[in-house]
Parts: sequence; C-alpha cells; structure tokens
Amino acid sequence: MQVGRFEEAIAEGKQAVALDPLSLALNLSLGLVFYFARRYDQTIEQQRKALELEPNFAPAHTLLSLAYLQKSMIQEAIAESQKVPPPRVTLGYAYAVGGNRPEAQKVLDQLSALSNKRYVSAAWFVLIYLGLGEKEKAFEVGESLQRPLNHFPGHKGGPRPRSPALRSPLRRPAAADGIATGATPGTILKQAKA
Repeated sequence: MQVGRFEEAIAEGKQAVALDPLSLALNLSLGLVFYFARRYDQTIEQQRKALELEPNFAPAHTLLSLAYLQKSMIQEAIAESQKVPPPRVTLGYAYAVGGNRPEAQKVLDQLSALSNKRYVSAAWFVLIYLGLGEKEKAFEVGESLQRPLNHFPGHKGGPRPRSPALRSPLRRPAAADGIATGATPGTILKQAKA
C-alpha cells in the first residue's frame, strides 16, 4: 500500500470482502486499510463484522481496541483488549494512555516475566512506556532493538549477522519532548531519523 493510495486500497479491499465475506483475513485486512487511512469509525464497523463471524478472533479485538484508542474511547479499548489472550500489549497501552499506571505496570511486569521464557519484542515495551509518557525509558528500550543478538535459535555462535538497514544506530531527536505521548514505535523512528 503506497502512501496516498488509500481509496484504491479500500476499493480493492471491499471487492475482496464482497467476493469472500466469510474470510476473517480479508475482513481484518480491510479494517487495517481503514485504520491506516485514519478512518476509525469504518475500522470499528469492519472489525465488528469480523467479530460477528468469529467472536474470539483476537486480531480483530486488537485492531478494534487500537481504533477505540484513536478516538479516545479508553474504556472501550480496555474492554476489547481484555478479550485477547496474553500477552495483552494493547491492554497495557490502553491502561497507560488512560492514566492507569498501576495496571500498565502490571502488563509490563507480565511481559518481563514472559521474556524470561520466550522471545518478547522490545517494541511491546516501547509502546507501553510511550503511553505512560516515559520517553527516556522508551528510547532506552528502543535502542536495544539496534543491538545485535549474540544467540538465536539455530545459531552456532559469534555475532548475529546484521542487516545493512540496522547498521546505523537509532538517533534521538534533539528534543525528546517533541514526541507526543502515545506515539507508536514507527513514529519515534521517523522522528529520530529526521
């Protein structure tokens, strides 16, 4: 999906859903296009349709929660996020944006405990820290995304090969205050590279 071609993407998404209205993937995809086009009411409507097909479809609950957050409907976002199986990253973010620091911290603690057992993306921590307004902590964790991992499944030792795209370190903007609370990791990276 190229920048500025949302109308075309929406038309194609609607056509795909019309051809296969029972496809959860197509209903979710159309909802994502609406979300990225900042059409949050349509995102909500589309994800409700997906949930009519399968009430336990976690990706639809997650996207619905994110759309509610964009509309400052915090309680609705929390309610949708609670329907998703752990780890509930969007729940932590919704609590954080809604000002419920203790509950957001509980989700961070759960993610931290989970990270001792399996891989947990640092981006999940970044998102919640941004929701809490802890920009420095978000940068600290975000910078860890730039560090190479020495071990990963199937690796025989030595440093992990790095993609050329990851060779340049993450640079902080001159004023971290310029990043709005609730920004996404993608927003941070765009501002940091500017």
